[in-house]
Amino acid sequence: NNHITEDAADAIAIVLLSNLNLEELYLSNNQLASGLNKIAASLKEMHNLTVLDLDNNNATDEVATELSAVVHSNKLEKLFLANNSLKLGVVVIAHALSTITTVTELNLSNNGLTEEVACSLAAAVKSNRSLRTVKLSNNKLQTDGIKVIAQSLKQLSSLEVLHIDNNMINEDGADDIAAVLLNNRHLRELNLGDNNLQHGVIQIANALNNATALQKLVLSDNKLCEDVAEALAMALKFMHSLKVLAVMNNVLKTNGIIKIAQSLCSISELTLFNIYNNQITREAEDAIAKVIENNSKLEELYL
Repeated sequence: NNHITEDAADAIAIVLLSNLNLEELYLSNNQLASGLNKIAASLKEMHNLTVLDLDNNNATDEVATELSAVVHSNKLEKLFLANNSLKLGVVVIAHALSTITTVTELNLSNNGLTEEVACSLAAAVKSNRSLRTVKLSNNKLQTDGIKVIAQSLKQLSSLEVLHIDNNMINEDGADDIAAVLLNNRHLRELNLGDNNLQHGVIQIANALNNATALQKLVLSDNKLCEDVAEALAMALKFMHSLKVLAVMNNVLKTNGIIKIAQSLCSISELTLFNIYNNQITREAEDAIAKVIENNSKLEELYL
């Protein structure tokens, strides 16, 4: 976060060539843009790089080929490329990722990704069985794209963080997401917000009965209604480690909110509960008040 522009890329590239044993590089929140080609040309001469953070750098698909070469030549464990505009360039990067097996954290959020890159991403995930974190938020993968990626995700037994919020996923994708959850008992964070899952969340909630390690669950903006609330309330009874629950901007009504609140009363670790912009009545408020009474660690409540 030093406002470094592509004009500085030559100098950075030279410095990197003098430090070929570098293991971690953090250049996030700059404006390197096409200058990343020059930096990547140096990085691909390295063989010990394990962490590469290029989040938010105005990178486009023009730099994808050089970045894929960096992936090929190193044994990356963490790759952060969020908040760029790589779009179809991710196909090339994902292909490189599919040739290695070392990645544990991958962030490609907000890159204009569509379902056209889904098969390539699925192959990358399949090759890296040690993946613990997968973040694909704020893209346009849509239901069909998520279905493809989910086939690989469900083979990961160590997955801890999955963010696929704001990806235009409808309830037809719920079965595939549920299958991922059933096979990942170590999941700590699940963000499915800003989609259109609707009644599909019932299947997801049923799968979450196994998610005893879950600490953060985001289901905001999914048109959740009463029948979904009942399934979610049942799942919450098993989430003894839950710290954050966000279900704002849905259509939950009194009975559903009461059931959710009753389940939350038994979760002693809860620190944040966001139920803003639902149909909250006085009766529902009374149930929420009991959540406050029974959760001494609750710090944030949004109504």
